Amino acid sequence: KQGRALQVGFEFKYRRPVHLAEEELAQLALDLECTHLLLMDDDIYGVTADNLFSLLDADKDVVGGIMHARGFPHAMCAFRRFDPTKSLAEQPILKESTRLYELPPEKRIGVQPVDLIPFAFTLIKTSVFKKLEKPWFRCDSNAPTDSWFADSILNANLGYYAHFGVWLNHCGITVNNVGL
Repeated sequence: KQGRALQVGFEFKYRRPVHLAEEELAQLALDLECTHLLLMDDDIYGVTADNLFSLLDADKDVVGGIMHARGFPHAMCAFRRFDPTKSLAEQPILKESTRLYELPPEKRIGVQPVDLIPFAFTLIKTSVFKKLEKPWFRCDSNAPTDSWFADSILNANLGYYAHFGVWLNHCGITVNNVGL
């Protein structure tokens, strides 16, 4: 956007387990005194500077754009927990049929609090890493790194948000063709 200056750097972590790559990227962002860390999956296409500015302007601890899962039924990946006493890391192993739910259509506007979004295009203030214990990112056979990280953020009473003005193209699946 005109009149806005940013210093941007990027780093690719090839052939690294995802949680270790994220840990290294967060530490690098802190070491370089960056204000934010943007995590972006390699199967997200067509993001723009305006998308990044939208996340920056939201001014949240953690905020991400909205993607749909690439596999049918193409879940919209902005979730809340039915039972907030259950951690996000234990959600995949819970046996109940209603573990997480998508934000309902009436809530899909602006910036909304969520319990979980994937790291498809997610902006994290580096100040949050100073409030969390290491390791910041981890995973195991039960839950992916985004679930563990979301638990850490929510347990530290930090904000975790989805930005419904930033719709992502995930491997060709977009908000415009998800139901086709």
